[in-house]
Amino acid sequence: MPAAQTTVVTALVDLGAREGSDRRDGQWYLTHCDGILSTQHALIVFAEPQLVDSLREIRNQLAPGAPSRIIGLPFERLPRARDAVAIQAAFDSGRRPPTASNPTKDTPSYIALGWSKPGLVGLVAQINPFNSSMIWWADVALLHVASPGEGDTFDGLIGGAQVGLHANVLWEIDPSEYEDAENFYRHTPFSKIAGGLFGIPAESSAEFTTAFNDEVDRCLGAGWPTIDEVLLGVVFDRLRNDTEFSYGPWETLLSNFSGLHGAAWHRLRLLRDCMHRNLLERAGAHINDLRGAQGFGRIQLTDNEIAELADLEDQWRRSTRNDPVADTSENSPDSIARQ
Repeated sequence: MPAAQTTVVTALVDLGAREGSDRRDGQWYLTHCDGILSTQHALIVFAEPQLVDSLREIRNQLAPGAPSRIIGLPFERLPRARDAVAIQAAFDSGRRPPTASNPTKDTPSYIALGWSKPGLVGLVAQINPFNSSMIWWADVALLHVASPGEGDTFDGLIGGAQVGLHANVLWEIDPSEYEDAENFYRHTPFSKIAGGLFGIPAESSAEFTTAFNDEVDRCLGAGWPTIDEVLLGVVFDRLRNDTEFSYGPWETLLSNFSGLHGAAWHRLRLLRDCMHRNLLERAGAHINDLRGAQGFGRIQLTDNEIAELADLEDQWRRSTRNDPVADTSENSPDSIARQ
């Protein structure tokens, strides 16, 4: 079998049956996993043993002959399943942060499952049965939520990505925000990085998994356990220089994967946030992307958005005159304007 450059990793746990709740159950996911299970990339699925046969049948129907492993793994053997007890204890004592405020969705088992994603990716990379250079985590029903843009496919997007860390920014983060772990995890109101899709080079997966597990321990030590999308923000920010970021809400995880094609309101929100935080280099990059996407007709801005972008760009220019090292590259908005 030829070596596969990309391996996709996912998991299916029937939390609905486990918790006896009204959340989506295993049967729902079995009927909404066709997008990921039809990938022609190598695929590894970790699933509770009672779901393995159904998943194997679906995979064989959708992608006959494509490389895959469907691995039975009880919830209790997930890399961070043991943390569910500590998470429950924190919640019982009233320490439930804003980013885990929904008691129906944000259960200890759900959070422990999210915390297990990097560990499962690391396990696959360690064994690397398909000799892949990139390992991608993708939630099993991802394509039910997010769709590629016109002319793109899930396989083409992740297969064409450069080898390196990749993550999608939901909300900006910087070190000053998370230096105080207790304050950060207790009060942060928003998810930072989309946990439904991220890529890790196989050769650096052990380092990434260790960094994430260390952050889980820091979060637990702070006493305010929360979802993986907050912790991933810290880890990817520390690895910012080695990460390629895309930007957008969950529904644009694929359509904005290789550039700004929609949800301009979200990018304007990030730009406002960067100006508020005085993250001028990042603000300049957001301005560039918005102007470029607008110029090439990839996005349409309302009159109010056009006015807001002009105002924010003016603020950025005034700020960078006072901080000339903020962005002096040839790709800065000022440099582009002079070309």
